[in-house]
Amino acid sequence: MEKMLSTSEVAQILGVSKQTIYRMVRKGVLKGYKINSQKTLRFKQSEIKNFINNSLFIPAKSQKN
Repeated sequence: MEKMLSTSEVAQILGVSKQTIYRMVRKGVLKGYKINSQKTLRFKQSEIKNFINNSLFIPAKSQKN
């Protein structure tokens, strides 16, 4: 199974707040998943990498994985 990232992890990778991540999901910029009916969102690591690679967005810190 693919590694899933938390909202906090994605916010840290992108160098933005968790609220910004929630806004990006609402606007359709990022896709979040609710796993097993949890209220918290998870994000596919590959989709976050693709987002970084295919946009003008520059992350605050690069992730080694």
